[in-house]
Amino acid sequence: MEIIYKFYLYDSSIGDAEIDHWIGPNRKDSLVKKLSKLKDKQLPLLYNPFTKSVLSNLAIDPKDILQRVLFKAQLFTPYKDQIELKLINKNCLKGFYIPVDDIKQFSSCKFYIPNKADWLMEVQTNVNWMLYNSFYQSIMSLVSEKRAPLCWIKFPNGLMQKFFVVWWG
Repeated sequence: MEIIYKFYLYDSSIGDAEIDHWIGPNRKDSLVKKLSKLKDKQLPLLYNPFTKSVLSNLAIDPKDILQRVLFKAQLFTPYKDQIELKLINKNCLKGFYIPVDDIKQFSSCKFYIPNKADWLMEVQTNVNWMLYNSFYQSIMSLVSEKRAPLCWIKFPNGLMQKFFVVWWG
């Protein structure tokens, strides 16, 4: 059983097809690369000569093993872009992303930057929300290191959402 949990952002400037456009927040990973690695490297490990000998010593026939993959993802689209997605499970859409130079438009909002271990959870209300100036200073420190953090935003109307602030774009 292979369990995968990834975060991908939609960048139409990458690749030609919808599936090609999904990249990691720091542009080092992509959905296509992960799927290729699964198909060409990880799943074939069951039939590797070393694996076969280990399984043989345990009296396990590789043909009796059923391989399964659980692939979960949180997907983010560019802020305010309407994108027609045909191949992706729309339930995986969790928010948006925005280049750091464009975050000024959120100056009346509140923010929270969860630890990476908390990226999987839904936006929580009981956190120490930051005002824009504190958030901006924290974000600039991260993006200067070419890191794209996941953040939570609380709009003045009470709506809360996940989003990435990216250093590229």
